Formats: sequence, structure tokens, C-alpha cells
Amino acid sequence: METNPLFAERLEKRSQILSSGISPYGKGFLRTKNAEDAKSIDPKTLRIADDIKDSPHDDVKIAGRLMTFREHGRIAFGQMQDHSGRMQVCFMKGFSLIAGIPENDEISHEHFWSKLIDLGDFLGLTGDLFQTKHGEITLLVHTIEILAKSLRPLPEKWHGLTDREACYRERHLDLLTNKNTEERFQVRSKVIRGIRKFLDEKDFLEVETRILQPQAGGALAKIFETHHNALDHTFVLRIALELDLKILLAGGMERVYEIGKCFRNEGMDPSHLQEFTMLEWYAAYATLEENMKWTEEMLRTVLYDVLGLTSVTVLDKDEKPVVINFGGEWKKERFPDLLKKYARIDMFSAKREILEAKAAECGMEKKLIGKTSNGNLLDFIYKKTARPRLIEPTFVLDYPSELKPLAKPKGDGTAECYQLIVAGWEIVNSYGELVDPVIQRELLEAQAKAKVRGDEEAMDVDEEFLRAMEHGMPPMTGFGMGIDRFVALITEQPNLRDVVLFPLMKPQESESIPKEKIRMKKPHAIKTNEEHMKASEESKKFVAILNKKIDSGKLMNALGHMAAGVAGGSGSEMCFLDYRDADDNPHPFISHFPFIVLKADNANQIRVLREKALALGVEYTDFTSTMAVGSSFDQLKRTKDTKEEDLDYYGICLFGTSEQIDPLTKKFSLWK
Repeated sequence: METNPLFAERLEKRSQILSSGISPYGKGFLRTKNAEDAKSIDPKTLRIADDIKDSPHDDVKIAGRLMTFREHGRIAFGQMQDHSGRMQVCFMKGFSLIAGIPENDEISHEHFWSKLIDLGDFLGLTGDLFQTKHGEITLLVHTIEILAKSLRPLPEKWHGLTDREACYRERHLDLLTNKNTEERFQVRSKVIRGIRKFLDEKDFLEVETRILQPQAGGALAKIFETHHNALDHTFVLRIALELDLKILLAGGMERVYEIGKCFRNEGMDPSHLQEFTMLEWYAAYATLEENMKWTEEMLRTVLYDVLGLTSVTVLDKDEKPVVINFGGEWKKERFPDLLKKYARIDMFSAKREILEAKAAECGMEKKLIGKTSNGNLLDFIYKKTARPRLIEPTFVLDYPSELKPLAKPKGDGTAECYQLIVAGWEIVNSYGELVDPVIQRELLEAQAKAKVRGDEEAMDVDEEFLRAMEHGMPPMTGFGMGIDRFVALITEQPNLRDVVLFPLMKPQESESIPKEKIRMKKPHAIKTNEEHMKASEESKKFVAILNKKIDSGKLMNALGHMAAGVAGGSGSEMCFLDYRDADDNPHPFISHFPFIVLKADNANQIRVLREKALALGVEYTDFTSTMAVGSSFDQLKRTKDTKEEDLDYYGICLFGTSEQIDPLTKKFSLWK
């Protein structure tokens, strides 16, 4: 239990309130005014305090938290706070009564509101307004109702919660004690409302798409995974809204948008969150040029409607304030030109060693340089040299097509796209969308190969998306903007957590779930059959993936050969000794690891899986059409000499730990 003495003291007060026959937690309260409305009353219409005391009208009811309290003899003044602000209230001995206690029990009333009520308590107050000699509109309280007893004291002396981490962990205290916090979140709400209004007027339809997806797509990012118990399948949290929204356009919708949460399992810094809110919209038949016009119009309109301004003070990357004029003419720059200007790099002709040297000069870790593609090296150099210098709103066009596999290639190594940069921050990412399924498949397969080579952020081939594109997608343009980043920019916040009500934080030790006890293995060299099977399920397994387009007879043949192939390669790991008594003589038995059979849609999926297994060092055996004709040395030699693209894969069998196998096979479903 809580050992804080203040907590214990308030808990005792709660008990005293209950013993007096009053509930410390009310059902509700019908107030007639909020604090701001009450303070705006014309003082000329108010009576003096003595008249109110002689003849109370009880025509004003307010509710909120008691924030301050100070006694002056037979009266006390306090501040009540609700969503609109604070107002002064006055308690008077012999006049201010506790609802539920007889009026003639004066001692109990005075003891109650002077001793049992604490700062932070929610109260419902009924009385009449008057003006003090200092000119402040005040409620002379006639009746007090306790609505909720606060057991924990609020931050000391109400100077406000100033520790940033405490503000994130206990947002309710931050909102309660720092007025600018609530104002900031009101701005956020108004921004979202303004965006919806703008897009609705442009005939866009707001939709909702999947958060749990079979595989991630629409961006280059690391993923979060989660297991779906009912379907017994591993899903991912979406990293972008893009692919599902484009599929809707293939279905006949022409203008759609979504404001929703996305998740990227990446590093934390002030300008990146793992859980963030995205706005994406897609418009059939519109061009990238029209997209830019809408972007400029939307952001300018929203800023004016929310802040009444088009020139806004923002913080740049170094957290220095700078005035940005969103009402002026927005610049347009090309990515290749910016690289030439600020990094002296020609992205079309620079050799690999030049890019690596420049990336190292800009601060990229040596161990990463060799594994980073040319496009990502160019992007890193651009972000370190050019982007911080883009202060006024600037459309940066023609990024390397390698970085934009969902945008239309222009044929010169760049993609039809732009990013909007403000004060060195990337605010908007937009494409002239690629709708050619043949080129799209090629680009996604190139991404998949990059992932096999170690690029954790590269995309997978998404057959569902490609199938929709193969049915036909209209020409379109798309837009993506991080709501958190835009709000942080216009409210001068250096950290995105300051514009997210509940940013993800690592639980403090007292909040975290206790770790499970480590299960210890029995110290026996020989396991029983039951023990070994249980251990094998926890450690290693077979997973076979078969091409569903191949007939069943050939697949059974392939399955048997692959199982034998992996077993043979694994040697003694594949079997164990189970000594059982039979006529008092021990007999060895052979058992097998769990065997799971999954299905692939085509041979290419198996080919890509084989490349991944090979790159990661996972043990496997594959089976192709050339192996089905026999097993002589000459036939196997011909198989070895066959070109990779000519092989028709029947299946592949993997053997390893769940940690090795599951990430490779998560998108394949069980063979039924």
C-alpha cells in the first residue's frame, strides 16, 4: 500500500467524510456557468455580500477543482478551476454549508470545509456572485457538494509541473498546472478540424483502413509485430496509410483521406515518435502540380483559421526561433541541384567512393557506410548539408527514385515527387503515384533484395497491393503529412512529445510488469520423449513452404525430399535417445522436431525466401522442377548449372529456432 504520509492523511479524511454519511464521490452536478462566464457578469447587476448573506438567491452553480485556499478569520478565499479557467470563491462560517449535513450543525459544517476538504478536490458550489473591494468577481458559496476527493496532493505550491519527463508521464498534472499545455492541444484539435473541413470541401471522403496488416508497406521503416491468437498469425502494425488508400481508388473511390495512427519501430529523438498521427490523401486524375497548389492552400488556410496568422514563429533544427511567412510565394528546388550547391555532389555521376567519403565527412558511422545504398547515402548527405538551410516553405522535387519505390520514375534516376521543407523540417511528402504494376513489381522486388542484404527498412513485395494494381488503378497523386510534426512546428515545440497527449514512455520500475522467472532445464543428459518434444517446440522446428500452383503429387515428393535433406544436414541434432524399460532392457527411440507446412502463392515468393535464408545463414533445403526428374549425379549437376531465373520452385524447407524462422515465414498461411 501507499506509504506517503500525505496520502494516508487524505485517506483518513475520506473515511471521516464517509462516517458523516456523505459520499466523497458524487453522482454529478448541474452547473449553470463555467468560471469564465461567471467572471464576465456585469458588476453593476450584482448585490453586495451582506445582502446575499441575508437573502441568498443561489442562482449560480459552478464545478471544478479547488486550486488555492486561504483562511482569514471567519471567511476563506479559494480559486476554482474548470476547463475555461479559474475564478475566486468565498466561504463564510455560519453561511457556507455542506450538502447532506443539517443546517443547525454549524461546527460540523465549518470543520468539514476547513479541515476535510483539500486542494485538488472536485467540488460543486452553489451561491451568488458579488464584487470584492479589489474589484474581483467572486462566488459567495452557500452550498458545497463534494464531487471527488483527491487522495494525492497536486504539484507543490501550484508553480506548475516543470520537469519535462514528468509532464509526459503525468499529462493530467501538466494540463492542470500549465495553462499553455491545454492551449497547445486546443491548437492541435483545431488544426485537425481545419484539415477535415478543407478536404471535405474538396470532395474528399474520409475513410478508415487497417491498423493490423499482414505485412507492412507504404514507407521505408522498421516494423512492430504482434500475434493474433484467434487467427494464429503474426501481423504488423501499419507504418503508413498509403497502400490501402490506393487500393480504394482501384475500387472506384476517387478522392479519399485518412487521419490515423502509424507505428515505426525506430530510434527515438525529438523529431521522431514510434507512434504518430498521419494525414494521407489520394486523388485520382490530379497531377503533382495540382497537389502542390492544394498543399499550399490547405496549410495557409488552416494556419489562418487556427491562429489568425500566415506568418508564424517556429523553431529551426537548432531550436532557434525564426519567423516563417506561409503567405508569401513558396520556393521550388530540385534535390540534385541542392546536392550540387551545398555538398558539391553530382548525384548522377558521383562514384561510390566519393559518396562514401562525403557521408563519412557528414558523420555517418563507418560500419554503416558499406551497407548503405547509393540512394540512402545521397539522402544522408542531403539531410546534413542542404536541408537545414531550407528555412522558408520550400518544395524539394526529384528525389532519387531508389528512395521512392511507390512514386512514378522519371527515367533519369529521379522520381516524380516532392517534400515540403520548413525551417529544416520535413513537413509533407507527396508523389505522382506509380500505377504501372509491372514497374511497381520490379521496384518492390529490388526492395526485397535490399532487405535480404540487410536493409531493415526496405519494403517487402506486397502481392495484395500488386493484385489490386494489376486490376487497374487510375492516375493519381498522393500526400502525406505528420500531424504531430506540423503542430510542433507552428506551436514552437522542439519535441514532438509536447504535442502528443500520451507519448510512449518506457515504464518506470514500479509500473513495469515483473519479469517471468527463467524456466530452468532439468540437469539430465537424457530426456524422455515427452520432455524432448516439449524442448524442441521451444527451440527448433521445421517449416516447409510449398508452391500452391504445383499439383499435390509433386508437392508430396518435394516435401519428403526436403525433410530428408534438412535432417541429413543436421546430423545428430535431428534425433535423440529415449530409454524406456522393455523386459528390463533400455531401447533407443527416434523422434522428430515439430513440422509445419505453409503455402506460397507462386515460385517467386519461394525464390525470395531462399535468398533471405541464404543471407541470414538459416539452414534450408529447396526443391525445384529440375530435381523432380531424378536424382542421378548428372541430373543434379544440370540443376546446379541451371540459371536461377529458369528454376521453377516447388518448395523450400527451413530448419532453425523460432527466432530465426518466424520473421521469414510470417506472411505465409497454413496449408489447409
